[in-house]
Amino acid sequence: MIKKILITGGLGYIGRICQFILSTHGYETFVIDERSPEQYQGHSSFMQLNLLNKSNLEQYLQHNKPDLILHFAAKIEVAESVEKPLYYYQNNVTATINLLDAMQKWAPVPLVFLSSAAVYAPQTIPLQENSILDPQNPYGESKRMAEAIISHCVNIPSVILRLFNVGGALPEENLGETHEPETHLIPLVIQKIFQNKPVNIFGNQYPSKDGTCLRDYIHVLDVAEAVRCSIRKLENLSTPQSFTYNIGSGNPTSVLEVIEEVARQLQEQPMIKWQNNRPGDSAILMANIQKAGQELLWVPTHSQLSDIVTSSIQFQRTKILRAYL
Repeated sequence: MIKKILITGGLGYIGRICQFILSTHGYETFVIDERSPEQYQGHSSFMQLNLLNKSNLEQYLQHNKPDLILHFAAKIEVAESVEKPLYYYQNNVTATINLLDAMQKWAPVPLVFLSSAAVYAPQTIPLQENSILDPQNPYGESKRMAEAIISHCVNIPSVILRLFNVGGALPEENLGETHEPETHLIPLVIQKIFQNKPVNIFGNQYPSKDGTCLRDYIHVLDVAEAVRCSIRKLENLSTPQSFTYNIGSGNPTSVLEVIEEVARQLQEQPMIKWQNNRPGDSAILMANIQKAGQELLWVPTHSQLSDIVTSSIQFQRTKILRAYL
């Protein structure tokens, strides 16, 4: 029976929301993150710990002995990874190796790893889990490498979730995207419109109906449910195995369509500033989610673009109001 769950990178956007959801379902959650404890207002035990500090990590696992680990800690910005590839390999690959090594010694328990659609080679049809892997940037390559290392640890049962573009919020709990600086499209567009500043679009010559990149947006609440389904699957295994699933909505949306939906809901017309293509950006990322539906019994229920944008706007408004209190 899985009761105690450790979340690495639990102060992040997805980590905080998953931790909240899991705690409401009766799990005892523990969080480690490289950030300071002053940034943490969760419902679980917290320790500031960088996975690159192998000695402290081993001591932590030896003392706490979780029943399952959710490995969310990672650097995630594509453009930054192009500029600082070694930084990404260190934080996404070396840190994962440190975690797995410490687990082998003190906690060879099941693992859920958040990977990314960035591991795939570009293609114009929905990506399946057995599609060709050919990352277009160091971020995606670091995730591909971490996946391979995890799958080769044959005594650690694992589920690898390849997330597509995660968005949305849990505004009633004041949980949403709070990157500094903000680089994710939906909260960035909302903030730019609030500030009456131009919205940058990188590239308009991609193979889509409006020339902008196509992405598959998935609500963070559906990601949290996929994590819960993964925990149940690992709990019921008789022998260690590794599984990989796409987690997306299955519905591609262009960058311009996202901006237009935000503008529609805010009833404001944004200023658009066209920029050159960004290095490392894939033209199209679309998920085939059939395998997750069949094997995890998971179906996205919150991932209509309008719902994602609505919750994001509510959270960003609350965030602005809190800043003035």
